[in-house]
Amino acid sequence: MARRVPPGKGIMFCLCFSCAEQGSGPSECMVNSPTDDPHLDAAARTVAAQHELVPWMDRLWQPQELKFRPLPGEMLELLRTSADFTMPEAGRPTLLNLAAENAEAGLVVYLHPVSRELYAMVPAAEAS
Repeated sequence: MARRVPPGKGIMFCLCFSCAEQGSGPSECMVNSPTDDPHLDAAARTVAAQHELVPWMDRLWQPQELKFRPLPGEMLELLRTSADFTMPEAGRPTLLNLAAENAEAGLVVYLHPVSRELYAMVPAAEAS
């Protein structure tokens, strides 16, 4: 589990998922819209069963409004080079808290147990 970092001691960066760039809001329920990956589907169901609200950056969302997407390479590289980051346990959704000088953000990440790719729960795109 990621630990909280004091303000001014964390990582500052921009997340560039296409749905966030376009300002799209959630459109369909991730839990009722399975992916082609049983691991991601199971992780999404776990989060939805355990939490009424989950963070995506500076806002709380219902888990059904989010879905797993691969973490962009630039963000993954920033995380890997940070002394504050520990890779989550594979196959287990994990809350990651980020802090910067004047801001805090959170997101749920998931290390795929087969591909070892890191995913984040992000708002579902208007057009999937």
